[in-house]
Amino acid sequence: KSAAMAASPSSVAPRYSDAPSPSNGALGPLRGDGIQSVDVANRQYTNILRLFGGAVSVALRASFIGSNEELRVTFEDISLTAFGARVFTKDFPPGVERTWCLDYTDAAMRVVRAGVDGGRSLAREAGLVSGGEAKDAYLFFLERVA
Repeated sequence: KSAAMAASPSSVAPRYSDAPSPSNGALGPLRGDGIQSVDVANRQYTNILRLFGGAVSVALRASFIGSNEELRVTFEDISLTAFGARVFTKDFPPGVERTWCLDYTDAAMRVVRAGVDGGRSLAREAGLVSGGEAKDAYLFFLERVA
């Protein structure tokens, strides 16, 4: 298990990042409330973006492996829910992965640098973003939420 992740809060919200959408409370031009919920024991996490006051949400589910300083994240699936009803769930193709460099974690916050690091990026393949290929390309400050 990752001791750094175990020491980190289980639910965090992005407070700052220099990563492009679809990260950090944004999906294209839409801004909402982002929450990341981590299950260290099962080595999984879910990023949830709530839009339009929670009427619509998008959830990205991922798994991770790694050490105290670095995790390899594999995106599993993404789902859309509207007005409490699941609209769809779509599996990610193989190879959609990221590296997380865990710079700092405590009970209140997590500081992570992340990037594609050899993994596949569907947004990059579609020409929507460029860069971000180094494992520490983007900076994320995440804060504990109740």
